[in-house]
Amino acid sequence: MEGGTDGRRWQEWRETPMTEEEKDKTVKTWRIKENIGYFLAALWLSGCVYYLLAFTVVFPSSIGAIREFFLTASLDLIRANIIGPITRMILLIVVIRLSLATNAFDGVLSAFPALFDFSYLQHRTAAHVQEDVQLFEERDVGITAPEDPGDGDAFDGLGDVAIPEANQVANMFRR
Repeated sequence: MEGGTDGRRWQEWRETPMTEEEKDKTVKTWRIKENIGYFLAALWLSGCVYYLLAFTVVFPSSIGAIREFFLTASLDLIRANIIGPITRMILLIVVIRLSLATNAFDGVLSAFPALFDFSYLQHRTAAHVQEDVQLFEERDVGITAPEDPGDGDAFDGLGDVAIPEANQVANMFRR
């Protein structure tokens, strides 16, 4: 089979929209792959714990050293799986709340968009995704920058600011 026909079939497949059943099947496949990944990670961690426990049994040492090892391992487990995620969650909440209150943290939001993308937690079927797309389209219709008169000053292309005091300051610099 020629390479050109495969490429053409791929292109035709990409141009046709997915049906609802195909979308649901794709999301279901993603969930299965995610669960397989979790299982493999748990299997890997179990093997690591088994290796460490076998090491402590075979290695001759005092009971105090083993106690210190388990204490250290337990504290690190708590730090990595409880304290770390809680700290990151609090940091995310603070950054999101501050970015809603002021635009000082917009740079953080735009620099790391994947950190603040929680859309995968809400979508269960393709219908939910379509509903969200419609909501975003309806919401974003009214969000446009006002037109700038383009009078040749340094503020061309920036639009007018919605805060009257800021407009007064901008007008002082335009003179």
